[in-house]
Amino acid sequence: MALAGAIHVRPLRILLDTGCFRATVPILRGVWGRALHGLDAAVYRTVFQGVGEAAKGARQAGLGQPYVRPLYVMRRARPNPRVSPAVELILLAKAVHHAPVALQAFEAAAQAGLGPGREPFRIVRVCGISPTGRPVPEPRTWMLGDAAAALAARLPEGAAVRLECRIPLRILRRGRLIARPTTSDLAVAALRRLTCMADVAVSADLAPRVLEGVRRLPASRWRGRRRDFARWSARQNRSIVLRGVCGSLEIAHGARALSPLLAAGQWLHIGKGTVFGLGRLDVGKAHD
Repeated sequence: MALAGAIHVRPLRILLDTGCFRATVPILRGVWGRALHGLDAAVYRTVFQGVGEAAKGARQAGLGQPYVRPLYVMRRARPNPRVSPAVELILLAKAVHHAPVALQAFEAAAQAGLGPGREPFRIVRVCGISPTGRPVPEPRTWMLGDAAAALAARLPEGAAVRLECRIPLRILRRGRLIARPTTSDLAVAALRRLTCMADVAVSADLAPRVLEGVRRLPASRWRGRRRDFARWSARQNRSIVLRGVCGSLEIAHGARALSPLLAAGQWLHIGKGTVFGLGRLDVGKAHD
């Protein structure tokens, strides 16, 4: 799928020392966003307030009228007892060109501090992440197609694959949460993310063709449970609960052909709340 080859990705793993303060992704996103707006309002608008011309892709693909979508994902890094707490800031599309300013804003946020007491925190180290998901010493930009190719290379031909969401997934249909998403639901959500991020013309029959192929794949039913995500909204001065689900399903064979969509789930995330790290799709071998 050519769309994946048109999307730039620049992931940064930021290792932090926050002392005794429990710094969640929404809290860090808030202080970073304020610092970025104060540092460079134009960059803030690019990173936080949408994809501009790229939104045409979703309309051309028949995936609806997308609202403004930020060009980044912020998520918790995988736990590792050998390193400090960390978050991953994934800059996407045109936002990759603003990585230096984004890091400057993180440093300004560290000085401004966290919480009501404005407790400063420290950036211990910043490293990059390769398309395979491994940490690398220096951040660099690559294409989402590189991640799709790496994923296809490690998926055994004909082997069963497990798709899992350990962080809440919020896919809505007519405003209602889909409690048991199917492979088609996951594919449509991933395709919507791809078309909104890629600055290329998209055929109107792309979505029907993709769905036709996905529906042919033998897949299990979703196994999981409800899991909600709460965050504090400073603008509304109240806690907001985002309803979601965690769980998994398995595809018996043929998942390699879906590698661009699966890579979108891994790096762009899918559904609602992606800026908070929601909707991350993990891809691995199915359990015996």
